Amino acid sequence: MKIGCSNCLLHVGVFLDANDLVRCEQAQLFCPHCPAVLEVLWQKVVTRYLGKVPHWDQRALQAIQQLLAKRLPGKSLLADLMALGRVVSPPKNWHPWISEGAPYSVKARSARKELREQAAVDEDAAPPLLKTLPYQASIALSTGACRGQPLVFGARITSEGTANDSVCIGVEVTGDYHSGCLMSVMLAPFAGRCFVQQNFRPRTLHTQGVPKITDDSVTVWVQITGSGDIRFLRQVHNQPLEQAGFLPADCLPCWACQFFGAIHFFCRDMHAKEIDVSIIYSGSSFPSSLHAHDIPNSTAEMVWTVMQSN
Repeated sequence: MKIGCSNCLLHVGVFLDANDLVRCEQAQLFCPHCPAVLEVLWQKVVTRYLGKVPHWDQRALQAIQQLLAKRLPGKSLLADLMALGRVVSPPKNWHPWISEGAPYSVKARSARKELREQAAVDEDAAPPLLKTLPYQASIALSTGACRGQPLVFGARITSEGTANDSVCIGVEVTGDYHSGCLMSVMLAPFAGRCFVQQNFRPRTLHTQGVPKITDDSVTVWVQITGSGDIRFLRQVHNQPLEQAGFLPADCLPCWACQFFGAIHFFCRDMHAKEIDVSIIYSGSSFPSSLHAHDIPNSTAEMVWTVMQSN
């Protein structure tokens, strides 16, 4: 049975999300003579999406505005907006140490040779390139999710050399846009360690989530549930998924209201020649092919300790 009445379609359509609209299109439930009404429904979905998705910074906001200026059809516009959840944009002044790679990816280059040369001479005489080398380069994805909304993203990391703790995949937990509050929850997938940092506390907490690996590539999946739990899954090559870390929502600060995926490079501790991180997925749930829900969600308390500074 096809829905042929425009008014009826509009009234029903306001209750449909993007997945519902796609299913209706696939089932050919809409009258082919009502493309304008269908476009109105897609635009309503876009409006609802924009009303709930937070942007990381001014560059992310500009990217949204540029997409809106293109006046794309609603379905295409929504796809492009959702793709911003995979976009990584490192600052230009980190080049050549941190730079954009292929679409949705970022590369970090080792500075060990330059650091050794600097150590052999006066530290105050650092070459200009080293002055742009950050100790911790943190790059958030352009868009995220507000508390109460689920978010899942996947990252594939390849390392030319030993990575250890020098690359982390994580979640930036923030307050509202004017709070200045920030908490980083991270997994170092090669070392198997989890970390928690807060911008107004000098200490870092850490725990061993899973054993260390010596492989040169690994895939990490990060899940933020609707209640605010943060879960890390790790997959090495074709081996089964394993839970690598879990932080329950009740461990989050009271101001936590926005969540963004993030990549962290600890550049001055980086032994690998080059590390490449690609964001392979972003959505509200795991891809159905992943079977992530078959992995037991262990809520056993992880023992966190204060990381001693060197």
